[in-house]
Amino acid sequence: MKNISLIGVDCASKKRAKTIGLALGWCDGDTVHIKDACAGMKWDDVTEKLSGWIKAAKVALLALDAPLGWPVAFRSNIRCHKAGKPLRHALDDAEKLFYRQTDLEMITSYKKYPLAVGANFIARTAHAALGLLGEVRGKTDESIRLAWTPGAPEKIQAIEVYPAATLIAHFGKGVAKETEQKKLQKVAGKVSLSAAIKEKILYEKDGQDVFDAVLCVLAAADFVKGDVIRPTNRGLAKKEGWIWVKSPQSDAR
Repeated sequence: MKNISLIGVDCASKKRAKTIGLALGWCDGDTVHIKDACAGMKWDDVTEKLSGWIKAAKVALLALDAPLGWPVAFRSNIRCHKAGKPLRHALDDAEKLFYRQTDLEMITSYKKYPLAVGANFIARTAHAALGLLGEVRGKTDESIRLAWTPGAPEKIQAIEVYPAATLIAHFGKGVAKETEQKKLQKVAGKVSLSAAIKEKILYEKDGQDVFDAVLCVLAAADFVKGDVIRPTNRGLAKKEGWIWVKSPQSDAR
């Protein structure tokens, strides 16, 4: 898989572009190698950096930490809603309204609650991520379609990932309570990082953004290996988006 570029994007809104983290790597057997990782750039610099990586790659998988779709129930309710009128979903069904199928899967598999794209500020990040994809498509002349079949991507494709769930999937629920240094030590057992990138993660103010981008690359490697949770309703997933995360293991619960 050395010929497949894995690109992690820790997304943020356009106004908070300096908190966007980027990481470039590849997978060699069970080890993920990170070639470059950065954060703290302006929006235009982010799109240029991503476009440059994509142009240099023959085959690449972009893994974005942002929802790439909205809940079907939310969309259908809002489309014809009028102010003051009740929604078709009762209040006790709010999860069905604001969470996607994939969000509910994260809760079931890893007891991890993603921010609901239909209800939280994360919608701004989703909006920006889709815009980012659009700009990069224009700069590279690549269609960059979403990948729906785990395995090697077809030329340049993209997926949605969730770094927090990927961290738990690989290292167990207890990892969330670890210090940043211990988290990094665990990740470094599976991800090859240069000393410079480790220093960025631990000591620079945008280190968490870089770390999340690295986890996005790890999630991309899981997808390429085919070791991911797959949607039970593929048609619905294609409308709402799907978080690709490593399949649950006994030591990751």
